[in-house]
Amino acid sequence: KKRRCVIDFDDMLFIASDLLLNDAVFYEEQSSKCDFLQIDEAQDLSELQFKIISMIGGKNIFAVADDDQSIYAFRGARPSILFDFERHSAGCKRYLLEENYRSLKEIISLASLFIMRNSVRFEKNIYTGNGPGGNIEVKGFPDMQRQTCFVTDKIKECLAEKMSVCVLYRNNISSLCIAAKLCADSVRRGR
Repeated sequence: KKRRCVIDFDDMLFIASDLLLNDAVFYEEQSSKCDFLQIDEAQDLSELQFKIISMIGGKNIFAVADDDQSIYAFRGARPSILFDFERHSAGCKRYLLEENYRSLKEIISLASLFIMRNSVRFEKNIYTGNGPGGNIEVKGFPDMQRQTCFVTDKIKECLAEKMSVCVLYRNNISSLCIAAKLCADSVRRGR
């Protein structure tokens, strides 16, 4: 990177932090630019990002976050940083948004049972005004191959009945096995 005179995102964070800590003029310029700082998806902040935000945002930080939706731990995200906002900011106020407008009762009930196992989270009562929508089945599979067969068979059943199908994945790579099996099955049938 040095030879090519390039930096990546992590470098940007380290350089910004270093400048804010060691260059008083730079710190003063940056910390006085904004009267207020708003952060969305704050549950995905890393320690270093929180440190930078705290240095430039002072006491006027508005963070929107859901500690139950943090998915970037592999990138250094720590939802427990949300607790740091309260510890380091006198007068900090927390507003809980507990009503879910998207999901049906069965999904909220099952998701809540799973989420409540999290030991580091804000206590909240998630609910919905939406009505019931049907049954939820929880399946466990001993390996990826059996899971893929189950999902592709369900997709084929739904399509045969002219139903719409939506498959949700944890990450993009999870879709590869299913897509490959559906393509292979389609080629075998000559479609």
